This record gives sequence, C-alpha cells and structure tokens, in this order.
Amino acid sequence: MYLTIKKPRIYCIICLVVFFVDYEFVLASTSTKEGLFVSLPSTGKISATFHPQENIEKGQLTRVSFGVPFPKNVLKNVNKIRVILNNKEIPSFSMETTRWHSHNVDSSKFIRSVLVYTDIEFSSSDPVNFLILYGDNRKRTLDASITKPRKEWVSIIGHTYPDEFPSNEKITEPKVYVTFSADWLGLCLLKTRTLPISKKGLWYFFDRASLSFAETAVNDRFAKIKEKETEKINYSSEYEPWLFDRSSTLYSLYIRTGDVRWLRHAHRSTQFYANHIDEKGYFDLKEYQDLKYSYGQSMLIDLILMGDLSYIPTIERVASAGATWHESYSKSLNFWTERHQSYALLAAISAWEATGKKKHADRAKKLVDNMVYITKNPANNWQYNGCLLHTLSQHEGSVHQDPVCSPWMSALLSDATWKYYLISEDENALEFIAGLASYVVNYGVYKGTGSRFSRTILPWYLASSVKTFTDAGQFSDIEHTCDVAGLVVRGLWAAKKLGRETKNTLKTAEDLLNSCINKNLRSKLRLSGAKRLFPPRKFNWWFGTNSDASWLMQEFEN
Repeated sequence: MYLTIKKPRIYCIICLVVFFVDYEFVLASTSTKEGLFVSLPSTGKISATFHPQENIEKGQLTRVSFGVPFPKNVLKNVNKIRVILNNKEIPSFSMETTRWHSHNVDSSKFIRSVLVYTDIEFSSSDPVNFLILYGDNRKRTLDASITKPRKEWVSIIGHTYPDEFPSNEKITEPKVYVTFSADWLGLCLLKTRTLPISKKGLWYFFDRASLSFAETAVNDRFAKIKEKETEKINYSSEYEPWLFDRSSTLYSLYIRTGDVRWLRHAHRSTQFYANHIDEKGYFDLKEYQDLKYSYGQSMLIDLILMGDLSYIPTIERVASAGATWHESYSKSLNFWTERHQSYALLAAISAWEATGKKKHADRAKKLVDNMVYITKNPANNWQYNGCLLHTLSQHEGSVHQDPVCSPWMSALLSDATWKYYLISEDENALEFIAGLASYVVNYGVYKGTGSRFSRTILPWYLASSVKTFTDAGQFSDIEHTCDVAGLVVRGLWAAKKLGRETKNTLKTAEDLLNSCINKNLRSKLRLSGAKRLFPPRKFNWWFGTNSDASWLMQEFEN
C-alpha cells in the first residue's frame, strides 16, 4: 500500500494543540488476500472471555449461557463442542440455534451458531479467558436442567450504564457476557466480512472516528465531558436515531473490536428495538407504519451471539412488513426508492437466515432477480445506467418524470444485496453490486468547487445519465461520501471477482474515501470532537454499511 501524507495542519481545540495529518488513499491492484469464505480444519479452538457483572455472586456456581458463531463449512455436529477452562474441560451442554442456508450451495448441513451452557464459579468480577474446542466429542456434559437463556438474564439496573434505557423498558442482559476476538468474529459473516479495527496505518482515522462517534451515539461521551442533559440523544423516546438500523451499526463495532462494551450496548439496543416492533412488524416509536424502520438484522445477530431463539417471531413479523413492498418496479407506482427496496430485501434475508424457511429464501431471490432484470432492462426505454432507474416524481414527489437513481440509497441497496450474496453465493448479486459501482463512477459523482470543496469528489443526491440533482448543495452531499464510498469499494471487489476492469472504479473509490475521511469525518471531529451527531441517524448512515471496507480493499493494496 502506498501512502501519501499532505502537509500537517495544526489546530487548537479547547486550548489543546491537536495535530491532524491528512491521508490520501493511493492503492494498487496487485495482491490477493484471504478469501471471503475461509477454509478451516474440522477441528480447532476459539479463544473467548467471560465478563461477569460487577455484582456477580462470588464463590458460587453461576449458570452461563452464550452463543458461539461459526464460519461456513466448519461445524456439523453440535455435540462436538467442549469448554476448556484452566486447561481442563468443564461440563457443558450445547444446542444448535442457526444453520447456514443457501439456494445454490449445499451448505445447510453446516451449523452457523450454537448455544452453550456451562456453570462457572467466579472469585471476582474480572474477565476470565477460556477456550471453545470444536470438532471433538464433548467428554463432560452438563446434567443440570436447561432453561431458555432470557430466563437467566438480569435487569440492567445496578450494572454498567444503568441509565442507558428507562427502567420501565425492563431491558435485561446476561449475568456474564462472553466475547470473542475480532479476528474470529470477522470470519463468521455475522453482518459482513470484516477486519479488526485498525490501530495504525491507512484505516486508523476512519476506524477511530467510528468509535468516537459511537460514544456520542450511546451518550457515553456526554458523561465524560459533563455536557448539558439537553444535548443527549433521546433514543429511548424518539424514532429518528433508529433510522438506518442503529442496533446493527453498534454490532458492527463489537464485531470489529471484540470489546464487551460494544457487545453490551448493541445487545441492549437490540432488545429495546425488538420490544418496540408491533404485531405487523413496524417500529412503534414511529407515528405510522414505516418500512424504512423495520429491520431484522440486529435481532438475528443477537440470536446468534446470545442464543435467544425468542427473537424469531419478531424477525418474521419484520419480514411480513417487508413483504408488503413491491417485488418489481413499475412507473405506475406513486412512490419508489432504493431505501425501501433495501429494507424489504434485508427483512427477507434475516428471516431466511433465522429460520431457513423456503418462503423467505424465495422472496429474497425474487427481489434480487427482479433488480438485476430491471437494471438491465430499464422501463420506458430509458438508457442503461447500472442502477434501478425510477422517476424523480416517485422519489421526491416532484412533477418531473426524469429517470434518476440515488447514490446514497444505492449504498443501502448494495449492502443488502451483498448480504444476500454472503448467504446464497449467487453471482447475480455480484453483477448487480458491480453495476451499482459503475453507475456511481459514470454518473453519480461530481467535483466540488470553492475553497472548502476544491479537488473533492462528492456524490449527487440523485443522478442519472440525463439528470443530476442535489438536495441541499455540497455541504449536504459531503455527508454521504462515506456510505457511497462503501458502495464503490464493494462494487470494486465484485468487479474483480467477475474478471472485469477495475481501474476507473478504483480511482473513484480512492477519491470518495479521501473525501469521506479528510473532508467529512476529519472536519466534524475538528469542530466538535465527536460531541455532536445531528441528526443522530448520521452515525448509522456514516458507519452502518461500510464496516467491511478495509477488508474489501485488501484486494487492491500493496
């Protein structure tokens, strides 16, 4: 990897001198890294850590339950799980919670996650490291009666961050959290393929920014700086902070850090969110039924990591809400956006992953197949653009009938389609993802102007080969550089996988990543030190669909 460092800039913030170095992405397509679907031996070990709550009963056996995720094509027998503590196997019991499902690959015989029970005596609330061995028959079985995991959970009141949610929400959590390394979690495709958070080098600033803004998103930063109560994000009473899937975005941080702090925040957030899904699959903090607030992904991840199968009916209710969305685009529709298409697809995928039911798999496949067809055969004899063309009227409620696509909503759609590919390995999905990136390269970006945005590449709010539109100008468009960069990076990887030319796509990926880091995130940190997220949903769109960017870009690094 080549790294260009511009002249350092010196700023003074709250009487402290802070040095910022602007990094430019300059990548070369030469090396090949570890594949998307890893090959592991049929026997192995997984490092893990018990994190007992502060008030854990000392010197007494505590029932611990936790989920263990696995990559594809690794585990076949749920009884071949052993828990090793202090170099000795301790009694345990395990049961399957999810399997790997696919239309095109015979992977359903492999287990995706298991729920493990064991009894541990803690002498303190300090973390305790242990091992999970897989592939060999368990030799010591836990004979005690087994209950559902949630029955063993306790109120968050009196524990770390006791005021994270109001007491009347009755949010509960395990007496003992169990974490895995970011390396292992990245292999398991819980959300996508990821690398651990960077501690130095090219990705350092992007990754540290995601953690800094996450502290603001959960109100941790306000406790540190003693900010006014009115500055806190009201995620327990307002719907807006949940747009673009707050809980799933928090889970991305746990997956990339292995830090119990983010596991705790993500689990609590997911439980609150699930408690507010109504009987028809909609988020009840919103005053009307709105599909763009219906998500199953975080509940699926929580199911896998906590072993809590009680999420499944709620995940399927979300899928029912998603099923109300049109399977195919038509110009006769009064309203259509890529955002709603994305969440309809993700709703079906999460239900498919959780249950393996054919109806959810068929729904997901039909949505993707239709998207591929519509892209290649645009309505009304519109020119092929590589995206899902629809009218400006359908998107914005205007009177204009020009065909357009939304680069930033297409970023959501690219993420959803990628998730479908991880499960199905259907190359139609790669075709679509690569096409979206080509659309952005050819029509979806422009060069900024003026002292603030000169030599900056920005995404249009809406664009096509015949129409471009910005909603609020450059200061608004800069906000979507990070998510649109994630789209282009993913399309870059897909294009290479399909054996296509990647030069122009690589250049646009570099340009957008530079804009994201140096003109968006860096300026926000300079101005506020990550104390401000307005609107709060910004955290989710900045970091919710690009946690795999550093892994995807490995293919193009020197």
